[in-house]
Amino acid sequence: MTEEKIEQGTCLRCGRVATLHRGLCIDCFRKSSEIFTIPDYIDLTVCRSCGAQLKGKHWEYGGELKDIIEDEIHSSLQELSGVEVSLEDIEMRRGGEGLYHVEVRAVALFPGGGVIPTRKALTVRVKSSLCPRCSRIHGSYYEAIIQVRGSGKDLLRQEEAVDRVLERVDQIARGDPMTFVTKLVKVRGGWDIYVGRNQSARRIAQEMHRLYGGDYKVSSKLVGRREGRELKRFTYLVRLPPWRRGDYLLKDGTPHRIEGFQGRRVKLKNIETRREESVEISSVETLAHYPSKEVEMEATVLYTSEREIVIMDPVSFAEVNIKKPPGWKRRESVKVVRVDGGIYLL
Repeated sequence: MTEEKIEQGTCLRCGRVATLHRGLCIDCFRKSSEIFTIPDYIDLTVCRSCGAQLKGKHWEYGGELKDIIEDEIHSSLQELSGVEVSLEDIEMRRGGEGLYHVEVRAVALFPGGGVIPTRKALTVRVKSSLCPRCSRIHGSYYEAIIQVRGSGKDLLRQEEAVDRVLERVDQIARGDPMTFVTKLVKVRGGWDIYVGRNQSARRIAQEMHRLYGGDYKVSSKLVGRREGRELKRFTYLVRLPPWRRGDYLLKDGTPHRIEGFQGRRVKLKNIETRREESVEISSVETLAHYPSKEVEMEATVLYTSEREIVIMDPVSFAEVNIKKPPGWKRRESVKVVRVDGGIYLL
């Protein structure tokens, strides 16, 4: 808005003494000039599936139709020099196919404090189309499959892993609309997730492998050629290990807590010695497995001696003596692991 000098004087039209704008008082100025202008028609191209808007040669995602129309009105509005226009409300009503009749209510703010409410009407013509993203989704397009496999005994963890994949797809799609899930298929032993962007599928599969450990394999097949280049579809297999982080394995007669995974290796912590080690998953797959929710318990402390803590077994209610760890401080209860008849202090 161009700054204009505020003048007090006699209106050239009505003779009233007032704040003048271009020699006229506000009332006379309103009758003689348009405060702001907008086009009679605004043409938009909008995706009929997701509502994305075509701007020039590019699609913009994430806006509601009313917001898109409001943005177009704002960008096409032309204010009269020296007047600041504030849009108060935009009312839309549906006309014929692809037509919206719009009324714009605004307030014009003049130098010196003058305020004029004003209205304008226009028609928005919306052309319906399909954006590239929705066109690919409707055509069942995909560049990669993420295969989540696991133990049939732990379906909940499979579903948790699938939910995490879908969540990551949604997060990446905010910056890359070509990342999407075409379909989600339940298969024997797990799930297949069809993803529109190979780079995103690879990234997510690698993240899942780092998080859960287990087996990770990549394969591809040739599906065609484009401009002399080979077109391939990729498959990323993420096979979940048979246990969760925090579960226990009975190794060498002592419970070992699963601290984490790294590829095909698992990190274990001996509950008695507190020593940690990393071993191949395949070398411990046959060991007895105890889910943490089944073996971790609270036990009441009955009394302590110089070297031992005496607790009540939370299952048999018998007294159990446990070696007091260095620096242990007296408390009413302790967390223990009860595995294969033995009780170990956490």
